[in-house]
Amino acid sequence: MDRDDRTVEGHEADHRGTTKLRWRRVIWRGMRKRCPRCGLGRLFTSWYTVAEQCPHCHLEYESRDGDTWAFMYVTTAGLTGVIIVGMLLFRPPTLWISQVVVTALAVGIVLLSMPYRKGVAIAIHFISETVWSEEPDSTRH
Repeated sequence: MDRDDRTVEGHEADHRGTTKLRWRRVIWRGMRKRCPRCGLGRLFTSWYTVAEQCPHCHLEYESRDGDTWAFMYVTTAGLTGVIIVGMLLFRPPTLWISQVVVTALAVGIVLLSMPYRKGVAIAIHFISETVWSEEPDSTRH
């Protein structure tokens, strides 16, 4: 477990008694496929099926469908860029070997990283929801 005496649900009290988000800890919890708030509950019920909420702190992981889609698209594009750079740097002796290797690497990297990327996306979404909900509404006077 990664909780200590000063940390409550992903936040740490500062010297004034206010809480600040421990964003590194929250991202790490997402990478470990754990609840971004408490670090105890599992994010997934199976390989890529996101649980509705944390069984420990009852955080709803995806309150709206599509909250994490942008992050998943951007990270998939980034992985595609890495694969393209790899294709340019390493030249196999024949074309068919290149096609097999690139296809296997692309499918493997993208698929195997999906739950981890989704965990990070949920953690980033939790951070953004927490930060935005704590900001005062500047439109009200």
